[in-house]
Amino acid sequence: MNKQLQTLPDKQAIGEMMCVWAGFVSITLFVFTWIVAVEWLFPPPPDLNATEITDVYLKNTIGIKIGTAVITNFAAPLTLVFAAIITIYMLRMKGPSPVLAYINLATSAIQVLIFIIPTEIFAATAFRLDRTQEITQFGNDLGWLIFDNVVGPTQVQWLAIALAILWDKSEQPLFPRWFAWFNIWGATVILLNNLVLFFKTGPFAWNGLLGWWPGAGIFCLWYYVAFYVMFKAVQKHHRLIANQTTHKN
Repeated sequence: MNKQLQTLPDKQAIGEMMCVWAGFVSITLFVFTWIVAVEWLFPPPPDLNATEITDVYLKNTIGIKIGTAVITNFAAPLTLVFAAIITIYMLRMKGPSPVLAYINLATSAIQVLIFIIPTEIFAATAFRLDRTQEITQFGNDLGWLIFDNVVGPTQVQWLAIALAILWDKSEQPLFPRWFAWFNIWGATVILLNNLVLFFKTGPFAWNGLLGWWPGAGIFCLWYYVAFYVMFKAVQKHHRLIANQTTHKN
């Protein structure tokens, strides 16, 4: 009977793995909804006039409403679940201050708002398209500037994770050191997003190669890389626990 119980999946491991998968589901749901429902693989160009911006919303009003509802109510909240499991594993490190783990959690909470607030601004813009077109243009501008320009919380989160990994003195670290350098690289590159405030055309505009992909592309890539790292970390952690239990018995 005891041998049968030992072969059953550990409930804690299952719960932690569910939190890890929440990260994968959240970013995949966001990307799929943004491209398929909202139909904004690239943002509407910032140099469009008020009439042209209004036409963008008129052509896909229902899709924008559905997409923003899915993102704000499902995709965005799931990122907090993923942040929670990262925080727990950062607290298991030996060496770095626990404050780095809490910085990760706090900045993740702010990131949820960076998902929700501009997305709801887009929804509000699509909600009442019979108003003055300049108001529609302002709503679009406000949403995209928040969505694409506010990168500070993300940078702080990634740097906190990087420092924790580099300062980890565990005999068998759960996070690979290359993930620290990946976070530092990402936090550096997304600085380019600050330039969207100064350009309406060209590569640094919010729909340009350097104005869009450093933020959207690297941000989404980070979630998939972090999912892989956390998936392996949970497996390794519970394998170590199982080995310790076996040796004690």
